[in-house]
Amino acid sequence: MVRFLLAILFLTGMVLEPKSCNIGFGSPTPAPSGFSLSVPFFYQSPQYCGPASIEMWAAYDGRTVSQQAIASYIGCTVNGSTQAQILKGVQYFTTSGHDAALLYNGGEGDPSTIAGDYYSAEITSINALVPVMPLVNGATHAGILIGGQWHYDTDVSLYVWDSVLFDDPAVGPARPFAAADWTGYDDVEHIVSLFATAQSAYNYYEYGGRVGVRGSGLGGHFLPY
Repeated sequence: MVRFLLAILFLTGMVLEPKSCNIGFGSPTPAPSGFSLSVPFFYQSPQYCGPASIEMWAAYDGRTVSQQAIASYIGCTVNGSTQAQILKGVQYFTTSGHDAALLYNGGEGDPSTIAGDYYSAEITSINALVPVMPLVNGATHAGILIGGQWHYDTDVSLYVWDSVLFDDPAVGPARPFAAADWTGYDDVEHIVSLFATAQSAYNYYEYGGRVGVRGSGLGGHFLPY
């Protein structure tokens, strides 16, 4: 994918009970360092990227649970976890993800629209202060998406998403990805709260035409979404 929809720039107040404050990615004066959810980080035990990601999300919600307990509940083995097992763990061990669903970046329809809705769900959730769990590398690895950084380009009057931050339990916390690189990181599925992402389609269709991707348009043209 080369298009990164981050059309979440002037949300209309759909937030869960805030963890700190209601941050809109379209704030006129974003912090130079961007915005990041305060998700506690844990390295994974071998083959436990799913349980480790659930542990991080649960800790963000104020719940303490070990990777071993999570693995036992979801049925994780030395061979890892399935998508369905990880989803089961998110629904059971987290509060903000109790209504979580597994969404796929693909299917029938316009590929650009499907991708736009998919990435809009990620940033809509972050804007609502709820983590997202992308399943990357062909859905063979899990981690927690915690935030990112954007800027407003006055030359072209577009909001440009520069980077995202990914808590990778195998690599380390707040792993930065340029936005265009993130869409090429094989982010093919993610687990998101349905409530936290309820406005994602609206955000995409309302703002998608004014969002570009740093690296995919600078020095040339910005993609329309």
